[in-house]
Amino acid sequence: MPKIRQLRCVKCGAVYVYGEIEYTCPACGISGILDVEFDYDAIAAAGFGPAALGTRTEQSIWRYFELLPVVSLENAPNLQLGM
Repeated sequence: MPKIRQLRCVKCGAVYVYGEIEYTCPACGISGILDVEFDYDAIAAAGFGPAALGTRTEQSIWRYFELLPVVSLENAPNLQLGM
């Protein structure tokens, strides 16, 4: 996923490629949650920023799609999440 740079374990700091593993660090187990590190330059280059956000009328978490670790809105639940 181009908008995700890498995953980093919050406990030991180990770095993983997005898609290599899911949820937790193999070395730390359940306490090693993986933090998603985004490529904010790529997100900005794709057109997301304060100006784009100001034009959106969506009143849910999907307003921030570019900042979420989601590939496509196609299968997003049609729920009023967030805001």
